[in-house]
Amino acid sequence: SALERDITMSTGATMNLIQTDCAINSGNSGGPLFNTKGEVIGINSMKFSGNNVEGIGFAIPMNNVRTIIKSLIEKGYISKPYIGVSVTNVSEETQSYGLPQGAAVKSVVENSPCAKAGLQINDIITHVDGKQITGSSDLVNVVGKCEVGQVLKLTVYRQGTSIDIELTVGEQIQQGIQEEAPQPQQQQQQSSGELFP
Repeated sequence: SALERDITMSTGATMNLIQTDCAINSGNSGGPLFNTKGEVIGINSMKFSGNNVEGIGFAIPMNNVRTIIKSLIEKGYISKPYIGVSVTNVSEETQSYGLPQGAAVKSVVENSPCAKAGLQINDIITHVDGKQITGSSDLVNVVGKCEVGQVLKLTVYRQGTSIDIELTVGEQIQQGIQEEAPQPQQQQQQSSGELFP
């Protein structure tokens, strides 16, 4: 029922998702979302439920999942492009004081590509390789499409001045299969919750 919906998770992270009115019941997360041709176009990931909301679900677009599937097949683990920065949007109120639109840096991971390139907290990333960055989701989308080892040119607003910073995209590795901890022979039965990929 809608494309490119920016949904903010409870963790504060934003995901660009497909909105659907198909039924997504408890336990359906991780299952495929099909189009009328029988093609998989997304992976069901969550649903809204409440008194004023009914039948609204969200799926991760297949193009976003494709690189993960390819990495699992070819390498046996999930390989994601990584720059090591946490960002937020520059609010309209802040922009009214003269700060530019972009992705404002909240934190920089030690020894990450961003840290090595000299990015600092409170920097505002306004462009990547000449493409305008209007907020955190723009930066996430651009980095997500990068190849490991690719060099990016960031235009950064810092204390009234625009500077250019180059960084090399790193690799974040996540194992495809997690080892299960040994289970005690007797345990209390627990109700299962919704699983999200």
